[in-house]
Amino acid sequence: MSSGMSSYALSYMVLYHPKLVLTRYGNANTRYVDRRDPVKSHPVGKQQDKSNTSAGRGCDRSKIDTVTIHIMELARNSDETRFDGVNAHFAVLRSGTVLHLHDESEYLFASHDFNCRSIAVEFEGNYPYKQQKNGQYLWWSDTYPTPRSKQNGPTVDQIVAGRALVKYFRDRHKIQNIFAHRQSCGKVCPGPHLWFNIVKWGVEKLGLNDGGPGYTTSNDHCSGSVIPSHWRDEKWAIDLSKPFSNSTFSGPSPTRGNICIPP
Repeated sequence: MSSGMSSYALSYMVLYHPKLVLTRYGNANTRYVDRRDPVKSHPVGKQQDKSNTSAGRGCDRSKIDTVTIHIMELARNSDETRFDGVNAHFAVLRSGTVLHLHDESEYLFASHDFNCRSIAVEFEGNYPYKQQKNGQYLWWSDTYPTPRSKQNGPTVDQIVAGRALVKYFRDRHKIQNIFAHRQSCGKVCPGPHLWFNIVKWGVEKLGLNDGGPGYTTSNDHCSGSVIPSHWRDEKWAIDLSKPFSNSTFSGPSPTRGNICIPP
């Protein structure tokens, strides 16, 4: 037993280890992969812990009560070695793998006004932000000068793993809130698929708080935006009893790219 750690504390850590909790709540394809050590030697990842900045020192990370949901706007074939530069505590891949990138105790510049008390979770994928009346989807990445690979929605395994991860936060950290990154900065992030199937689900099934339809935050650097009414449409719901399209459209995935591009 490590010095200063009670048997109760040690038992608690073991009982609520993310690997065990994800196995309990996930499916056969839900996997936990600890990438925290590789991230510490990654040229980008190793710079993301801002705990020793003035903002970080002003936060008590023992009082985490929130999870913030993001979308990467890129996909890398769920290659777990290619996400060490993603600025988040966890990443949920399309394969159902959950990557642990940073300790929850670390302060990251990831979620704007939610940074101090929030765990940031990025979901692999570049999903539509809107569907037109003719049924065609729109991707914000279509406005970028360099094409990106596009998927028409999350996989079943990704949503199952994402929900299992939120349950881990509930059990381990007793979180009370689940927010979309959009609410703290005017971005498309995380888009309707993830908002409906992760955030809305967390509110309705786990009793978490999303601030309500008009909730946003604002500061000198960025202002949040409300959740669009069309994100609440049932058409974004994913039937977890059936395979969801895993098709990838034309365009390469960038080796590196901005996360959560603003509209």
